[in-house]
Amino acid sequence: MDKKVLVFTNYGSWFRGLPEITKRVDWYDSYPEISNPLVKCVSEPGAETTLQPVNNLSAEGVYLVFDEISQNMLATLLDECTQNNDRLFILLHTRGYYTDSKDFESWQKNCSFAKGMHESGIKNKYEPVFDILTDKLGDELNRIINSIFMPLDNAINTFLDECAEPKKKLENLLSYHILCEEGFKDAMEAFRNKYESCQNYLEYAEEWDRLRDLLKRDNEK
Repeated sequence: MDKKVLVFTNYGSWFRGLPEITKRVDWYDSYPEISNPLVKCVSEPGAETTLQPVNNLSAEGVYLVFDEISQNMLATLLDECTQNNDRLFILLHTRGYYTDSKDFESWQKNCSFAKGMHESGIKNKYEPVFDILTDKLGDELNRIINSIFMPLDNAINTFLDECAEPKKKLENLLSYHILCEEGFKDAMEAFRNKYESCQNYLEYAEEWDRLRDLLKRDNEK
C-alpha cells in the first residue's frame, strides 16, 4: 500500500493566488493543464522541486492534478489506486470542477479529503502545501499528510506524547506548529518556555497536565 497526495489545481489560480511562492520555482511549462492533466512532484533535499508529466499514479508521492481533468481519466487513475489498496490524500480546489468528497464516492474508503483555495493563510490549505513543495527541505509527502490531513485530536495526542520527555526542541515538532496554527499559540508558547528550561519531566509535569486539559477540553467543544 502506497501513500499518494493529489492536489487539484490550475496554473492561473496558483500563479495569481500565491505570488510569493511562485517566484521560487519555474513551473510555467510543466504545470498541469487540459492536455497534460497529471504531474508528479520530484525533488531531493536542497534541490528545487520539478514537475514530471505522468499518465498514472503508480509511484508513491505528491501529484498535481488539473482541476478539470476528465471524469474518465480520473476514474481510471483512482481505480488503479483502489486495486493496489493505496491510501489517497486529496486536496480539493473549491473553485475547481471537483469540489466535494461526494465526487469520489466510489473510492472514499481509500481517501482522506481536505478543501481549500489558492490564497494565503493556513486555513486555505494551498499555501502551506506549496510552501512545503518549494522549501527544498525534502520529505514533502509525509510533511503534507501530517500538516494538512492530520486531525486535530491526532496532533494533540502526538504532541503530548512527544513532549512527555524533556530536552527536545519543540519548534522542530510538526504537531507543535499545527496546534499553534489551530488557535493554541499562546498556550503552546507558554508551555515551551517552561519545557525547554527543564531537565526532567517532574520539573514541568504540572504545566504538561494543564496544557493537556486545555487542549482536550477545547477540542471537545
